[in-house]
Amino acid sequence: MFWDTYNSLKHTPTYEYNPSDIVTLGDSGALLLLGALLSRIAGSKRPMEVLCQSHRTEHLKQNVRRLMNR
Repeated sequence: MFWDTYNSLKHTPTYEYNPSDIVTLGDSGALLLLGALLSRIAGSKRPMEVLCQSHRTEHLKQNVRRLMNR
């Protein structure tokens, strides 16, 4: 869904989208990139686990679930 939406926004001028979905996809992509980079630097999966289990990301997790369950 992330890549399809990204490519549609980039290459299809008439692509219709929900702005809130774009924010959710962008925020989740940024979080995943941050977690991947921190995990690589740390040499362990722990940073990604901490990010994904944080109460600070709970709202984003709910939005991603809602988006994926459509």
